[in-house]
Amino acid sequence: MSSTTLQRFTYDWLIRFCELHPLKRTYFECPNNNVFCTNFHQTAKCYRPSLSKYSKISTHFANLTEKYMPYIHANFGQHIRNDKMDPWPLPQTKKKIVLIGYILFEDFTPSTITNFYNSNRIYFSTQFIRMSKSSIDPAELVQLVKGAHSISILDSSMTQPVLYSEIWPLLRRCHEISIHFENLIYDDKMPDILANTTWHKPSQGLHLNYFDLCEDKVLPVVDHFITAQGWPYYQFVFNTGYSPASFEKMVIVIEKRLKVAGCTVKKGYVPIDGSGVIGFWKTTDVNVSLQYDNGGGVIDLN
Repeated sequence: MSSTTLQRFTYDWLIRFCELHPLKRTYFECPNNNVFCTNFHQTAKCYRPSLSKYSKISTHFANLTEKYMPYIHANFGQHIRNDKMDPWPLPQTKKKIVLIGYILFEDFTPSTITNFYNSNRIYFSTQFIRMSKSSIDPAELVQLVKGAHSISILDSSMTQPVLYSEIWPLLRRCHEISIHFENLIYDDKMPDILANTTWHKPSQGLHLNYFDLCEDKVLPVVDHFITAQGWPYYQFVFNTGYSPASFEKMVIVIEKRLKVAGCTVKKGYVPIDGSGVIGFWKTTDVNVSLQYDNGGGVIDLN
C-alpha cells in the first residue's frame, strides 16, 4: 500500500469517525432522570463540534469535526403528529440531524421515520419514547428503541407481526417498558431470553398488554420480576376471551410463585383502569403487593 493510499484511507476513516461521532447519552440527562428539569447540560440543547474532546486534539481534527460531525440536538417534549413535526426551527445545515431526548409520536403512519431521514436527514436516537395511536414498520421500531431508556407505546400496531424475542434484546437499556402492540407475539424463545437478560439499569416498570392468560407465558415474566434489581412494578393486561375462573386461578398461581420464592405477598382487589389486569410490585426486598381487577367488581381471593 502506497503512502498516498494510506493517507487517503486514514483521512476517509477520520471523516467517517466524525460522521458517527460518539456521544454519551448521559451528557443531556438530568439528575434522577427528570426529563422536565431545566438545568444540567439540557440548557445547551445542542452538542456542538466545539464541545467535542476530539476537536481539541489538533486544528486538523477540529476542522474535521466542524465539517462532518452531525447536528446533535436534545429535544425534551418534541411532538410528531400526523407525520409532521410540531413547529420547530430546523437548523440550516446539510449535516445529518440527530434528535435525542424525549419525543412523542402520535397518529403517524408506517415509513414516517424513514421519510424524515430521506427528506430532512433527521435521525432519531431518543432516550424517552412515547407513541400512541400509530402504526409503524418493524424495522423502524428497531431503529427507534435501540438504546432507549424509557418506552411507552399505547394503542398502536405494527405493519406485520413481530416476535417478542426479536425486540427484547434491544430493550436492555430501558428502565421502564410499556408495550401495547396488538401484533407483538410472545414466542417460545422468551423464557430462556428472560432468564438470561441482564439490564444496564435496574428496572422500574414493565407493562405488557395484549398478553395471553397462560401460565407458560406469565410465569417466566414473574420469575424475571423475582430476580429483578430494585423494586419494580410489573403489570399484565390480558387478551379478552378468558373465563372469570381462569383469571382468578392466575392470580392464585402468581401469588404461589412469589411465595415459593420467599416473598411475603399482600394481595387484594383494586379498581384499575380497564379489565383483565394483574399488577405486582416490591415494597421491600421481600414484600410484594399483588393487585388485580377483572372488571367485574370485587373478587375475594383471600
